[in-house]
Amino acid sequence: MVSGPDPNRWTEVDPQAPDGGVGDPKTSRLGAPSWVSALLAVVLLAVVAAFLIF
Repeated sequence: MVSGPDPNRWTEVDPQAPDGGVGDPKTSRLGAPSWVSALLAVVLLAVVAAFLIF
C-alpha cells in the first residue's frame, strides 16, 4: 500500500493550483475543454453585441 499522498496525483490538472491548472492545454480554468470556453465567450459576445445593436 502507498503511505501518504500520491506525488503524481495532481500533475495533470490541479484546480487548486495558483494558475488554475492552465498547465494542461486540454482544459481551461473551469475544467472544461478549451473549445467549450471559446464557444461560451463567442456566445456571450454575440449576446452583448445584440443588446448594443437592438
